[in-house]
Amino acid sequence: MDQVLSGLSNVRFYIDEVIIFSRLTNYYQRFVKNFSIIAKSLSILTIELEAALT
Repeated sequence: MDQVLSGLSNVRFYIDEVIIFSRLTNYYQRFVKNFSIIAKSLSILTIELEAALT
């Protein structure tokens, strides 16, 4: 059971990192061609991971 909880906390950490990265990259969207395609992939990943935790 402890390993499962440890694994979930690691997943939560990575989700938080992806969210932080996504927010930071929003600033650069005006400089990156086709930024929305890249951001969409990150958004889908974040939503799927958060849904798996709940």
